[in-house]
Amino acid sequence: DNLAEGGTDQIAGAEDATKILIHKKQVALDKQVRNETMGEKDYQTTTTVHPDDTIDYRIRFSADDKMTDKISTTELQDTLPKGLTLVPDSILIKYSDGTSEKASDLKAVKLHALTAGQHADIEYQVKVAHDQIPDIDLKNTVTSKTAIADSTTVLRGATDATVKSAKPAKGQITFHYIDWATGSPIGAKAVTVKGLIGKPVSEAALADVSGHQDPNQIRPANIPSYVPVDYTDQADLSTAKFYRIKDVDPLITATPQDYTFRYERSRLAMTRYRLT
Repeated sequence: DNLAEGGTDQIAGAEDATKILIHKKQVALDKQVRNETMGEKDYQTTTTVHPDDTIDYRIRFSADDKMTDKISTTELQDTLPKGLTLVPDSILIKYSDGTSEKASDLKAVKLHALTAGQHADIEYQVKVAHDQIPDIDLKNTVTSKTAIADSTTVLRGATDATVKSAKPAKGQITFHYIDWATGSPIGAKAVTVKGLIGKPVSEAALADVSGHQDPNQIRPANIPSYVPVDYTDQADLSTAKFYRIKDVDPLITATPQDYTFRYERSRLAMTRYRLT
């Protein structure tokens, strides 16, 4: 480590300068994670999760661009800790040459041959246990064993990413009800649902719905003398696209959401007469 690549240094007891070629880093192994349920876009070395969250892992195995030898095979092994379960059929290997392939077992991932400067990304998803205890680090280490072509050299590496468990997180969805002709609020005006992230509104508890209303009677709501005609999930109604009316059951996310239902007044009135 004290010698520059291709440099020279005096060795005690040697009469001539000794030249040593050094490869400081032939292969690299890097593991990162992100919380998909919480809407994280970028991979990082650590993240916070909650029960029932879905998280993404990415392992990058790369060959140094100055490598002169060809990597013949690489075997990776990743053992998930208790509390994390692999999402079936989610392991995907993506090579830097544009090719990709599926893998079925994190304990035995084999990569194709790589040359200098190439890399492979192993991406997969896991689910956090429903009863995961908070304030615990869920750390799992990936190890690699790499064989160099035409050589007995075997390179080994290891890296990890940390997942910190926390108490269940809640998000919010607000349902609005307006008159199609006037744009004015009608009926309940607005109903707010605060529930666990990743859960549909239909599974919200009565205590999580404003006014303790039934979560299955608000999407859309039954408003006397009015008929629902369409809805939108966009907050800016001046540019929003409206869709044909239906029962909606959105998932609660970390980002607050707004749903607006438009209604028309009923055009059919019924009168009951008593015959004598």
